[in-house]
Amino acid sequence: VLHSFDLPRAPDSAVTAEKLGISVSRVDAIIGWLRSAGHLKVDGEGKLCRTPMVWRHPDGPPSDVVREFHKSSLSVAERALEKIPAHERYFSSLTFAGSKGQVEYVKAEIRKVLDKATALMEPDANVDEVFRLSVSFFPMDFRER
Repeated sequence: VLHSFDLPRAPDSAVTAEKLGISVSRVDAIIGWLRSAGHLKVDGEGKLCRTPMVWRHPDGPPSDVVREFHKSSLSVAERALEKIPAHERYFSSLTFAGSKGQVEYVKAEIRKVLDKATALMEPDANVDEVFRLSVSFFPMDFRER
């Protein structure tokens, strides 16, 4: 929702809701929260726009809010797989053996890739779309712990 306000003309709540697979009332609630948290402001022309901010990458045991965001990311990716032509998207996965001792190193490298993708895309003066880059990294052992 937030980055839709980076577009030259932000889509209305109904369009955003359809793209994300959530209700219009949920989009409006998110916009309200983003305004109250200072992530969106009204500009001189009376339009909502995103304020400059730095994102932090939350690590460690996920809170319920973070877990729900991760679930919604999977849902958005599934919708993209069904609705966006293959030449306009990129999905990839890799399964490999490794050492638990390297997990923090790999997570740090993933954060670098996410930061670099943002740095590559945001300076472009011809912003015309909002993109989602999702990365999952987890052990394949699904036993209860």
